[in-house]
Amino acid sequence: MKTTEEIYVNAFELADTIPEDWNKLKQTKWFSEEEIQGAMDNCAVKTIDTRDGCDTKMKIKDMPKLKSPFIREKINGKFVVTNKIEEGYGWVFEDNSVMAIEKLNGMNVSIYIDKGIITHIWSRNRRVPFFNIEHRKVIDGLLNSYEKGYLEFLPDGQHFGELIGPGVEGNSYKLQKHLWIPFQTYALKTLKYNSWGKYPKDFDAISKWFKELLPLFAKHRNLDSVFVEGIVFTHPDGRMAKLRCDMFDWYYEQNLNAKQHKGLIK
Repeated sequence: MKTTEEIYVNAFELADTIPEDWNKLKQTKWFSEEEIQGAMDNCAVKTIDTRDGCDTKMKIKDMPKLKSPFIREKINGKFVVTNKIEEGYGWVFEDNSVMAIEKLNGMNVSIYIDKGIITHIWSRNRRVPFFNIEHRKVIDGLLNSYEKGYLEFLPDGQHFGELIGPGVEGNSYKLQKHLWIPFQTYALKTLKYNSWGKYPKDFDAISKWFKELLPLFAKHRNLDSVFVEGIVFTHPDGRMAKLRCDMFDWYYEQNLNAKQHKGLIK
């Protein structure tokens, strides 16, 4: 049986990285279970052994944090978008191949498929066990989506998606069961706004367009929800940017009791 320190060494060797505080850690005789899990999680985000005793490795990435294409500033106590374009994000408005995809309000979950079988599940940078009561909603969401055919045509590799349903971000879509919505297939094909590009792509026009956004996900599933969180602008080459309704100042005029999204607060 490996010692705690051996587990640490193995974990970081697999990850091909040594944390900055490693020198401090390796001088400590005892490690807590939380520290061990942290070490394993650290290595797992970058490189993982797919089978015990096997040298086969795979790369796992976390879903990158997406930026707004408009610069945000604090105005009247709220961190909102302005009419100034973020440096390097002109492609959102200039390239006609960019798609506007409805952004779902849920929990980011990715899966790894090997030879047609889901072998790993991740919530951001933490691995989700297949048998774990705490994460049952994730497993239920995958199973429910599998039954509906949402996982069809996903090739081998890592795939990102959004877990939605009871107990997830307030269940904005008023679902009875959990669902995992894959971005690369279901979202790109079903949640695309064809109205994007039919109007001027200046700040005022986009702001007005956002006020009139239809809830595509709810519409396709005949749900009562009228909630729309926002848009993920997606370029064919993989570049993405996000814009939420609550990034506009008018959102707080229409929703007086609304609190800023935690990701908006500097």
